[in-house]
Amino acid sequence: MRGISFFSDDTYLSIPNRKNPKVILAVGNKTMAKNSFKIYNPFSLKAKLFKKLVRFSLINFNTILTTIFDLDKNENSEFIKFLNDKFQIKFTASIYNATLKDKVVIQLQSEGLIFGYVKYPIDKLGLKNIKNEIKAIEILSEKGVLNLQMKSFEFKGTPFFILPELQGNIANIPDNEVLKLVESFKKEVRLKLKEQPRVLEIRNYLNEQNLILELQILESVVKSSTEYYYEVYEHGDFAPWNIVKTKEGLAAFDFEYFAEKGLEYLDIIKYHFQVGRLLKGKNEEELYQHISEKINIKEIKEIVSLFLLKEIMSASQQKKSADFEKQMLNFINA
Repeated sequence: MRGISFFSDDTYLSIPNRKNPKVILAVGNKTMAKNSFKIYNPFSLKAKLFKKLVRFSLINFNTILTTIFDLDKNENSEFIKFLNDKFQIKFTASIYNATLKDKVVIQLQSEGLIFGYVKYPIDKLGLKNIKNEIKAIEILSEKGVLNLQMKSFEFKGTPFFILPELQGNIANIPDNEVLKLVESFKKEVRLKLKEQPRVLEIRNYLNEQNLILELQILESVVKSSTEYYYEVYEHGDFAPWNIVKTKEGLAAFDFEYFAEKGLEYLDIIKYHFQVGRLLKGKNEEELYQHISEKINIKEIKEIVSLFLLKEIMSASQQKKSADFEKQMLNFINA
């Protein structure tokens, strides 16, 4: 899967630089450039300011540091030719490189308009995540929980999909609106933790990986819990940058870590965990306090512990570090 080119016949701009680009934007004309910048939505203040500076300089003055320009691409890649033939449309492509480098997101433009966004895997991990996201969208659309008009295809045996542009903005959203969106994924089934499919999945993984300390914490959590919890369609990576505010309301996207039989509260904890840790820089103690204030439930310690165990499992599967999550888990169970 690696080695595939996604360029179209255009002039490109690499951000933050050509050597290690996060995004590679088609900037052949002003309209194209304006559309291309929509694929890049950083949340850190530094990255936001950098994006504004580059966008303003390029679109208004057609000038930018030459070190971040790529060379002009003189022809469409084989993949773009495939899409041109499939839709009988001439596409311009901008490319977003995922943090884990397991996939790319490709913005397709035609005649000054955004046609949609492609998600394409570039390694085995990306392939697994893309297949899971296709499954998630199909299930949620069938249940009427989600309204995303997905088109799935294969290129040389590799599955990928295209989604139309979500008309809206990624922005700071009031907590009550975020909670309302999470509630829409709730099912009618309520179970004790010891019966929850998500808990059983985590336990099986900890057993398989021989994670004794984490397994002991899980068993203690399950034993002490007396509450019933809803089974939900779990997004898995519920964070501000995966939510769009549209005219119709909030819409979630990026369902790569979807769980069909998820556990209530894990998504909303993920949301406040990401805000507190990545945007506010809180340490383990401050973050636990932050989440406890945001989510007022009786068994907050137990549910946050399960969330952290789920994150440890997910990080291991994605070959990422989970040192912070382990430290926080140990802190609240000390």
